Order: sequence, then C-alpha cells, then structure tokens
Amino acid sequence: GGIKLNYIYQWEKAETEDFSKIYELMTEAFPPSEIRNEEGQRNLLSRSAYQLYTVKQDNEIYGLLGVWEFDTFIFIEHFAVDASLRGNGIGGMLLNDFLNHMEKTVFLEVEEPGTDLARRRIGFYERAGFCLNDFDYIQPDLQQGQSSLPLKNMTYPMKLSKEDFERMKQQIFETVYQIKA
Repeated sequence: GGIKLNYIYQWEKAETEDFSKIYELMTEAFPPSEIRNEEGQRNLLSRSAYQLYTVKQDNEIYGLLGVWEFDTFIFIEHFAVDASLRGNGIGGMLLNDFLNHMEKTVFLEVEEPGTDLARRRIGFYERAGFCLNDFDYIQPDLQQGQSSLPLKNMTYPMKLSKEDFERMKQQIFETVYQIKA
C-alpha cells in the first residue's frame, strides 16, 4: 500500500500502535480548535472513509496526513511535518508526492489570510498547485467548548464552481463533522 516517495521519507498507512506519537505531532502542529481530543481522533481509524498516513524513520513520526475519501474528491483534514523538517522543502515534496497519486479533486481548509502564518500557509499550498476559492466557509467545532471557525478553502488542481463547492461542503459536514449542512 502506502504512497511511495523516491526519497528518504515516504508515506505509509499509519500503524495503530503509533497513534499516541501521531497525536503528539498533531497537537504540536495544530491549535486545539482544529483537532479532536485523542479518543475522538483515534476513533476515526475505524471509519472506512478515513485514512491516516505517516512518514516514519527509526520509529519516529516525521509527518502525518489524515484524509477523507469521497466519491469525487479527497478532503485533507490534517497535514503536518515535524518542526525539524519545516522550511527545507520536504513538506512540499511530501505533499506533491501525495497529489501526484490522486486522480480526484483535493479539498482542504485554511485559515483566513489575516496573519503572517496563515498567508505563508496559503502560499505553501499555492506552490503545490492549490487554488484559493472565494466561497465563505465556517468550520463547525471539533471539540466541545471550541467555537466554530471562519475559514477559506483551497482545491487542487483547480478552483471549484459554486455547485461543486456546495456539494463537497455538504458531504464534508455530514461525514467529517457529522452535522446536516
């Protein structure tokens, strides 16, 4: 299985026993409003639409990619590389390697470009071939007590029509956030 990379790092299906290490990288890479609690995140592993991939070396987890597979598109929920690998192009390479294996549209959420970090993140995905869509999008809360987030969304390899956006958003809300859109 996994996604092969002609490099020292490559994607493979996550091992259940690595989950706490994976969750550690998740909490380091994402604010609490963007991840579930550990049990909620672990429970996703039993959902058929959800796939979790990691990049491992010497039993250390250096990257994670959590995706939901739908009929016509893939939703990237979490993508992160370890802080030690940031800024040297490996993240972009790993992302491109994943995208090169995809025959479907890829959809992801990004923060609004209000901060430097958010703008840099949007730039990172644009360099990988993603397009910023103009549709507004409020992410429902993933954990009790977290408020919903106004986000932007990006798609690869091209922008979405309003119809496609609404359809994908509805599927994401029903499957990932488990609310009727």
